[in-house]
Amino acid sequence: MLARTTCALALLLGSAYADQVFCGEIPLPSDVSVSLTAEPNTGLETGDTITFGVSVTNLGPEPIDAFVVSSSFFHDEFDVYSLTVKECEGGPFSAVVVDYIGGGWDYYLHWYPALPPSPMLDVGETLRCRFSLSLTDTAPAVYPFSFDLGGSFVDLDPSNNAATVTLRRAAPAGAATPVPMLSPLALSILATLLAGMAGRRRPRVLLGYRTAPVNRNSPLPRASSTSGYKARIRRRAGLSSRDVVGREHQ
Repeated sequence: MLARTTCALALLLGSAYADQVFCGEIPLPSDVSVSLTAEPNTGLETGDTITFGVSVTNLGPEPIDAFVVSSSFFHDEFDVYSLTVKECEGGPFSAVVVDYIGGGWDYYLHWYPALPPSPMLDVGETLRCRFSLSLTDTAPAVYPFSFDLGGSFVDLDPSNNAATVTLRRAAPAGAATPVPMLSPLALSILATLLAGMAGRRRPRVLLGYRTAPVNRNSPLPRASSTSGYKARIRRRAGLSSRDVVGREHQ
């Protein structure tokens, strides 16, 4: 118990690497499960406030007196000055400055679900912490963010000690919509249909009128039919009979 408490207090006092430097490996007598949510997590824009929810559950077999869960490092993807702790059960919540690298600060977050004089985390008990951060313009289009059991604390089942949420920005304005690809079978069927349509004879169109294909063995149209056809041509061209006659004699 003393080792767990000492390590947790060292982290709380701001030593970012206290768990690795001073603590070594600290065993926990139970299985701790960690989960994480983020809302909203899609369609994000710069400046949007994201509310995170971290929870820990003691799956047994014994109560736990002291441990810490920590976030993954972030490098200015969030505005650390926007950090707002909405509700945290158990012990305190803190932001730790790690180092100044590549033109910006590196941070990570600590939450202490159990830390004396806070009560122990009983078997079957779940504690929750909610906090918010604002997204900055340096955050990538897809950004994973995690919480896990602090590096020095080792429980009975490490498979459920970490949880990750993926944050996704909104698509840029005017971004092209991906065109769905057809399967090879669908492409084959489409090619067959197009080939069949290409082989069909199309009706002939003359001046907007649908006519039957020409039969060279049929007799020529009667004079009356030819006159009617010429009349339709004149009407479409906006000419009178006198205009046509005049042009034919020129």
